[in-house]
Amino acid sequence: NSPSEARMVEIADNFQRQYSHLFPERRPLLLSPENEKGVQKFVSTTLRPTAAEHPELYHWRGCAAFVSDFLSLKPLESPVNLVKTPTGTWSGLYTTVVTLHVCVCVCVCVLLQPRQLFSPSMVLRNQSATCFEAATLLCSMLIGAHYEAYCVSGYASRELCECDQTHRECPPLDDGKKDMASKSQQNKYTLKPKKKLHSRFLLKQEMKEKEKEAALLLEQQKRDEERPADDLRGLRVHCWVLATHAQDFLGVESVWDNYNYYVNMQDCSNGSDVVYDLEDLDRWEPVLVGVTSKRQLTDQVLKRKENRFLGKVNTAKEVCTGNCGPSIWKTNGEACW
Repeated sequence: NSPSEARMVEIADNFQRQYSHLFPERRPLLLSPENEKGVQKFVSTTLRPTAAEHPELYHWRGCAAFVSDFLSLKPLESPVNLVKTPTGTWSGLYTTVVTLHVCVCVCVCVLLQPRQLFSPSMVLRNQSATCFEAATLLCSMLIGAHYEAYCVSGYASRELCECDQTHRECPPLDDGKKDMASKSQQNKYTLKPKKKLHSRFLLKQEMKEKEKEAALLLEQQKRDEERPADDLRGLRVHCWVLATHAQDFLGVESVWDNYNYYVNMQDCSNGSDVVYDLEDLDRWEPVLVGVTSKRQLTDQVLKRKENRFLGKVNTAKEVCTGNCGPSIWKTNGEACW
């Protein structure tokens, strides 16, 4: 670590201690996990804005498709990060003791975030990643493509955490063949087919049988499609790139980019209801207080460009006011405008 990176880790550790003291009921934050070399890194420094040369990666759809197709997802060690440890031995900066009584056995568990967070370059080499590492890679690509992207640590549904798509409808496959509907030309001289005689009673009976079979089949499909109850709903830890409108995201703990780390102080019972105004200190608690955010830097650059443009316009007006016409048009020092 460079001196500045080591200082960032110290600030993160201090923030973790104060946060755990003020909010003992909340889970620990993912602030400074170890990288592939076993070195602690502040998560904001793990994000590396990456500008790609391929035009497909200039848009968020292309970046998301690349990460989805290129990486294979590795599940977390535990969906809720409950890691069993022997009694009396603790690891990590913050521990919450939970005693689980199962029959006669008693086990002590520690709530921990992922111990390691590989860098985007190592993730690309391995072509496999956890949800935190995949989100870090995608966020780095989006920031490099000039998007205002953030990594989000929170909770999601079981289907999303496990990439379970069994209850989703399969999209229609494109075979590349267009349906050519050829209309058969009727010839008035062709013989008409003989009428087939049917019994109305038998037709009604067949319709009733088909309706019964369809109802039974529909009921069976509903049973098959019913999602089993998830005992860990709302507790499964997940990481994603900021998506403000989604039903599978159940809660938000924190967000971060390559500038700062923000802790959610709102009610995160429903992730889609979170207000993502990171400048609001009542809703978001930054780790680095007083640091200029990316949005503020963008506003400053726009103001500088606007001031430069207005300055050039004013200078042009002054020059034009003094030398806008021939001297014969001016009398007794009068201006031309």
